[in-house]
Amino acid sequence: MDSTGTRRRVVYWVALVLSLSLLAAYAQHRQLYQRFVDYKQSEERVNSMADQLDALETREQAMSEHVQEMTSDPVEMEATVRRNKHLVREGETVFRIKPIPADRPRDAGLQDTGVAEMPEESVER
Repeated sequence: MDSTGTRRRVVYWVALVLSLSLLAAYAQHRQLYQRFVDYKQSEERVNSMADQLDALETREQAMSEHVQEMTSDPVEMEATVRRNKHLVREGETVFRIKPIPADRPRDAGLQDTGVAEMPEESVER
């Protein structure tokens, strides 16, 4: 009986090792791990795109509400057209102020009195 039990154990371990070897060879041949990694990356991209879609849908809804408000409010419609088309009414004076260059100190236009003045070169005429 002892030799039969030992023989069964040996056959069991040989079958187990053979099965695991075949499984590993199959996984290597089919590149299952790389496919799993690609699947996870694709899943992350899909989730990211779904988040972007939700944000864009929210933005689209807000913009359509803004358009609805604009079409119903003539003052808002005029302000938007004037802002986007750079239109002015007759008799209005427009002052355009250029931003201060980044390499220039922010307090270059201040005098000792503490009163801020606009630098001459920053005003378009």
